[in-house]
Amino acid sequence: MWYVIWTGVGNEEKVSQQLASMCPDGSSERYFIPKRCELIKYKKNWTCEDRILFPGYIFVETEAVEDVFFQLDKTVRPAKILRCDKEFVPVSEEERSFIHQLIGDDGVAGISIGEIKDHVVTITSGPLKGLEGIIKRIDRHKRRAYLEVDLFDRTINVRMALEVRA
Repeated sequence: MWYVIWTGVGNEEKVSQQLASMCPDGSSERYFIPKRCELIKYKKNWTCEDRILFPGYIFVETEAVEDVFFQLDKTVRPAKILRCDKEFVPVSEEERSFIHQLIGDDGVAGISIGEIKDHVVTITSGPLKGLEGIIKRIDRHKRRAYLEVDLFDRTINVRMALEVRA
């Protein structure tokens, strides 16, 4: 099962490395941070740089969530597993498939390609294909799509790379 760990923005890599180093050999725990490609323009050339998709969150795949909970006390940075009341809440299957659609098997959400005709957005390829309904805003100049997604019992704003063809 997947669980979500809140770490605060900027602490994701450090906490993830600390937790991974505490895992005993042969452990089935897997920590990962979903990333996205962000298009940046340097000297007239667009390049793709990896950025964190959900700032402030780490994902863990484990069957022993209590072990992870006790390991969090040993980290230098504050971190906690998301839960409801006193029960740890796993990522739902719907949320898991949505995240997997975005990041694929390599863990990085790539560039989507789309077009706008008569003020209607159509994504022709990439991780946003079929998800046009959750796009709230498009910045054609910066080549970004802004999404509003309901995950982990809250609304999260997400930026994704989007190349809009005329």
